[in-house]
Amino acid sequence: MFADMQSHRKDMYQQYNNARYNIMTLHTGDYVPNIDKTVYRFHSPITHLKSNLRNCLTYDNQNLVAVDIKNCQPYFSVILLNIKFWGLNFSDNLYDKGTLTLKDVNPALYKAMKIEMSQVMHNLLEEYQLQLEKDPDQLDLYINCIQSGVLYQEIANVLNRPDLAERIRNHNAKQYRIKNGLPLEGKAKRKIKPKIIDVKKVKGDFLVMFNGDNRYHNNTKLVFETLWPTPGSLFASLKRKNNGSLGTILMQIESHLVLKVICKRIATEEPNLPIFTIHDSIVTTVGYEKYVEQVIVEELEKAIGIPPTCKCEYWHPDNLEFFDGASYWEYLEACA
Repeated sequence: MFADMQSHRKDMYQQYNNARYNIMTLHTGDYVPNIDKTVYRFHSPITHLKSNLRNCLTYDNQNLVAVDIKNCQPYFSVILLNIKFWGLNFSDNLYDKGTLTLKDVNPALYKAMKIEMSQVMHNLLEEYQLQLEKDPDQLDLYINCIQSGVLYQEIANVLNRPDLAERIRNHNAKQYRIKNGLPLEGKAKRKIKPKIIDVKKVKGDFLVMFNGDNRYHNNTKLVFETLWPTPGSLFASLKRKNNGSLGTILMQIESHLVLKVICKRIATEEPNLPIFTIHDSIVTTVGYEKYVEQVIVEELEKAIGIPPTCKCEYWHPDNLEFFDGASYWEYLEACA
C-alpha cells in the first residue's frame, strides 16, 4: 500500500512538472513541435497542455476558438466500408461515397494490406447480404447517426433504458461464467440501481473498442455490435492480427486529412491566418471559425462522402475551472 502511495505521489509530481514545462515552452517560444512516426499526429506544447489551461491562451492578444470534429474516429470509420478505399474493385459495395483511399494516406500500408483486405471485404459483403432481410437499414442508421454527430448519445440512450440495463448485466454475467467454467445458474443477486451512462463514458469505451483486444467486452461494444453488426465485424477483422491496427489506420486518416488537406488549403487561401491543430481540432482566432468550419466540412465531405458535424469551443479565462469547482472570477475574488 505504501509503495502504491509513493508511486501515485511520483505520478503527481511528474504531471505537475510536465504541465509546468509545457507552460514555460509556450512562454519562451521554445515550441519544439514534432510528428510521431506511427500515426503521423502533430505534437506541440498546445496538444500537451491540459485542456482547461488552454483557456489562458491567446494569439497576438486575440481570443482563440477550437473547431472540433464530433465523433471523430467513428466518422472516419465510415470510409473503411468502401471497398475502393482498400484499392479493391468488386461489383458490390457496402458504401460507395468518398474519394479517399488508403494509398493516399499510407502507400506502404496499402500495399501490405491489399491482399488481406480483399478476403476480409469479400467475407463482409457475404455477411451483409445474409443480414439484409433481418436488418436492411443498419448501415444507413449507422451513417446517419455519425453524420448527425449523435452516435455516442444514441448508444448512451440505449444503455440507459432500464429494461436493457438488466439484460446487458445478465449477458455479461453469463459470458463471465462461460469464460471461467462456472455454472450458468449462480446465486440470486441483489438488485443494483442502474448507473446513468453519459456520453463521456461511451466515448471512452469506444477508444477501448477501437484499440483493445477483440476478446475484451464492455457494454458499449455489446450495444454497438448488436445495432450495427457489419461495422462491428469489419473492426474485429482489422484487429484480428494486431489490436492497434484499426486505431492506427483511423488516426492516420485523421492526420492526413487535417494536416495535409485541410490545413494546406487554409494556408493557401489565408496565408496570414494563424491556425494550430490539436489532432481532430483546428484552432484559430475568434471571427474566423466559420471559415475554418466551412473548409473542414467541404474537404471531409469530399474525402469521406458525408459532411461531419463540428462544434466550436471558445477559449477564455471565464471558462477556467479549478479543483473546487470555482470559476476564474470566483478564484480572483478569493485571492483579493
